Amino acid sequence: MSAKIRIEGDRLTAEQPVELFEGAYPNAFPIRAYDVAPDGRFLMIKTMDSAGWKELFEETYADHIRIRQNWFEELHELVPIDD
Repeated sequence: MSAKIRIEGDRLTAEQPVELFEGAYPNAFPIRAYDVAPDGRFLMIKTMDSAGWKELFEETYADHIRIRQNWFEELHELVPIDD
């Protein structure tokens, strides 16, 4: 939803809200399904049904598995910390 607001002196008025998007967007406090960038752009997370998740998983991961060993040592080399 979006509503234009006006500030005139010490008075705040808002116009009638309008719907921006239709669909099933999760909204579970305290986690938001959106975020707003400093320039006003925003990202919304839309839920998928189980068929959508299955398709995404199969397209991305079904034919391989990646195992990373010794990742802590590699991280320490990339981001050294004082011991």
